[in-house]
Amino acid sequence: MFRSLLPLRCSGFPVILASLITHLLFESPAVLVAVGLLTAVMLLFIGWRRASRGHLIAAAWAGVAAGAVWTFAALVTTDREWLIDQTRRLVQLTAPLDEEQLKILIDPAAQFVSVAGQACADRLHLLDRLVSLVRRYPIESHSVRQIGAEIRG
Repeated sequence: MFRSLLPLRCSGFPVILASLITHLLFESPAVLVAVGLLTAVMLLFIGWRRASRGHLIAAAWAGVAAGAVWTFAALVTTDREWLIDQTRRLVQLTAPLDEEQLKILIDPAAQFVSVAGQACADRLHLLDRLVSLVRRYPIESHSVRQIGAEIRG
């Protein structure tokens, strides 16, 4: 019994850990930056009170590390962030409908799949259907309240 459960837990752990690290480093770095800055302030205070050069150097490095994490996160766009941006862009292109930009955004090889996993429509059929629906029922305004993106594989 334990043998069969062990590989399942071990095989999923690196994926979960990698996902957590990616999320903390690139998508939500505020926690790591706050911890780094708090550490820097504490080391600075201790170093100042004890006149310890080692603590002051460690405080400087903690501050530099916090700044590096923030800068790195600002420069890197993860697949999940890209997916969220593209989803928002797709929604924005429907009100008012911008057919040319929509054709550019949707890949020519794209297939739209139902919840059951069956291919519903190809790109051309979907674009034609979308254009006819938006002309028939114009969208005056829209809003995106929440997007849940998940990258698998």
